[in-house]
Amino acid sequence: MVRVFFSIAEKTEKEKKKSIAKYVICVIVECSIKNQIT
Repeated sequence: MVRVFFSIAEKTEKEKKKSIAKYVICVIVECSIKNQIT
């Protein structure tokens, strides 16, 4: 998880925002899937 943040920090602002957006979407999807299962 820490490595992900380091790799994001190395990218440009535009790429950083895309990476953060993808990461947030993945987290939201995982949470919604877990909530549906339980």
